[in-house]
Amino acid sequence: MQSRHRLQSRLGRTLPSAPGRVARRPWRTLRRVLSVALLGAALAGCHAVTTDSPHHPALLPPGLRSAGLALHHLNIASGLYVRRAEADDGLVMSRQEALAGLGTCGDSLTWLGHSTVLLRLGGVTILTDPVLPVGFSLESPLPHRHALAPLGLEDLPPIDVVLLSHGDYDHLHSPTLKVLATRFPKARIVLPDGLESHGEKAGFTTVEHPLVGETIVAGRARFTAFPAVHGTRRNLLAKLDGEAYVWDIRAAGRSALFVGDSAHGPIFGEIGGRNGPYDLALVPIGAFEPSPLVAGMHSTPEDAALILAELRATLGIGIHWGTFALSPEPLRAPADRFLAASDGNHRARVLRIGETLRLEPRGN
Repeated sequence: MQSRHRLQSRLGRTLPSAPGRVARRPWRTLRRVLSVALLGAALAGCHAVTTDSPHHPALLPPGLRSAGLALHHLNIASGLYVRRAEADDGLVMSRQEALAGLGTCGDSLTWLGHSTVLLRLGGVTILTDPVLPVGFSLESPLPHRHALAPLGLEDLPPIDVVLLSHGDYDHLHSPTLKVLATRFPKARIVLPDGLESHGEKAGFTTVEHPLVGETIVAGRARFTAFPAVHGTRRNLLAKLDGEAYVWDIRAAGRSALFVGDSAHGPIFGEIGGRNGPYDLALVPIGAFEPSPLVAGMHSTPEDAALILAELRATLGIGIHWGTFALSPEPLRAPADRFLAASDGNHRARVLRIGETLRLEPRGN
């Protein structure tokens, strides 16, 4: 109960009480029970491999982890983890409120769900990991959604830079990129080396793909690539086939770090030590279960709070939650736990999908 009140206060409004449980079809209930039982057996009957984080159980050995991930991805594809009733409980802003927020003057950010964030810094408009509903694509399939954003591509202001963290299906959505390239022909796309063909096929005329450690200058903004504790798995078998980046963004005297998806690792202490403190950090807080399978690639909410501390971030926004049905944790658990782990320092925030947050002027 306390965690719910904490989330309500940080969202800036009172959330309605959760609706009653909706009856499920018997076959779906049976499928859920069988799947959870099988996954539980896979997680329990094995020897674990330790990790460097105190916030989650140890990872399974590679062979068992591969088998468990195969079942986990089957659950994702079948929609087993969908929690739309929980998403209806005040998570998404009304379209009217969201449109009003887009009219905010000055530097701001708008969370459009998952890792899609509209950043406006010093007159430069950046769109991160854009995944918006523009139709079905076999080339770029998406997980089932808990919720839709109240804003669409047609509502966006002119985009200067499309910034991609990596190539997983829930971060690199080809139909969205094609619409963006058509609607904003002057926009450039910046993405990890090895993924440049996706920008070219989408129709962007300027495609930047720096190596780790390199910096790209895009107008009045600078983007430096750092390695994420993650990778691109753009295939149905979830095999590693590309890199994932963390992006250091500098614009108009502001510093921001965009972590589209990553586990915790020493890299964040190194980034914070060399380049911090940061004014803003966008950190992933969701899809952390089943931890013995995904702890090597996803942060727990407590990991995300630790990342903020290591970056010495003035403000941290929790992303990568509440949108796609990627894991079995309760829908609001990432936000509740992230805020709880950050209590006392006021550096952490969570937003409703579609919400715009005005950034305080520099020096305030």
